[in-house]
Amino acid sequence: MVMIRVTAIVRQAHCQARRATSAGERTLMASGSTARIDYDHTDCWNNPSGGSRTQFAVMRDWSGEEKGDPEWTQIELQ
Repeated sequence: MVMIRVTAIVRQAHCQARRATSAGERTLMASGSTARIDYDHTDCWNNPSGGSRTQFAVMRDWSGEEKGDPEWTQIELQ
């Protein structure tokens, strides 16, 4: 039997607005969320010289309310 210890499971929502003025005034919106799983398999918290640490994250943005705002998804594995 293989047993995996997950150190942390994190879900974080984000929302951000920026004003762009290069081609006329426009407010760009971003709203989405991040889901992350951390696995810490180091030998000791104050001396992490052995073992490994792995992080898997998926970030998704459903764009703002205006037509033409891009949607995006980012996947990270460290």
